[in-house]
Amino acid sequence: MAIYDENDPRLEGYAPVEDFRKKDHDRSSRRIRDMPYGRRKQDGNLSPAELNFGIIVINDISLGQKAILHNDGYDDLPINAMSIVGDFVMTTDCGASLKPGEMCQINIQFNPKHEGILTGGLYVDTGDAAGTEFVKLRGTGELQI
Repeated sequence: MAIYDENDPRLEGYAPVEDFRKKDHDRSSRRIRDMPYGRRKQDGNLSPAELNFGIIVINDISLGQKAILHNDGYDDLPINAMSIVGDFVMTTDCGASLKPGEMCQINIQFNPKHEGILTGGLYVDTGDAAGTEFVKLRGTGELQI
């Protein structure tokens, strides 16, 4: 019987087979999760969850704030699409994919066209199982007096 070292970082998210067997009373499971070797795992992490740009005069543009996309997986993370919604603009140094451990930046600026509290979002489609990564954007447009 193999020795199970629960502190081995390669085992994160996995449990000993014996624990699994004890919980599988009806034996409905068709397969036990295998180790990550040879498997593909794509795991994109976009942060922060929200950016607030404060008050900006209508038709002016704010200083940029950065969102970071990081590949926390152990396979290349594709970047299928990137879009921004609302009175915001973006530039990025992200390419078509990120290697494991790599990150890229998305610079976002607020360019209000209307008065009041305005919201929007940054969407990044990485194709991973979690779906689209998202950052909530918020700012207030103000008339110049």
